[in-house]
Amino acid sequence: MKQNTKFLWMYIGILFSFALILIIFAGFSRNTDTEQKEGLKADIAALSQQNTNLRTETTNLKTQIDALLAENETLKASDAAFAEAENLLASACEAYDRGNRKEAREMLASLDPASLTQSQLYIYEMLTD
Repeated sequence: MKQNTKFLWMYIGILFSFALILIIFAGFSRNTDTEQKEGLKADIAALSQQNTNLRTETTNLKTQIDALLAENETLKASDAAFAEAENLLASACEAYDRGNRKEAREMLASLDPASLTQSQLYIYEMLTD
């Protein structure tokens, strides 16, 4: 029984020592209110700066998107013009091959040679000469 009592007192001593060490450690590591406020202010300033940077980046990206959409529309219109010229050249080639050279030249009169590609220009010159 004496040994159990001795073990119990030793166990209680260890627990209280450990609790005292924890209390002392918590007291040393405690932040004051001013330190917490300064830390929060610094965090708010950093977040505000990051928010401003992200808004600027978003604006730049929206501008880029608008420019790319406008370029896409221009390319679509250009593609449609090339397709129209291609169809007109194909029709003129068919008329030329059938022997209707005058009809082929009349079809090509509406085309602007400056807007044609190299291959289209070659066919255009071949049919108009």
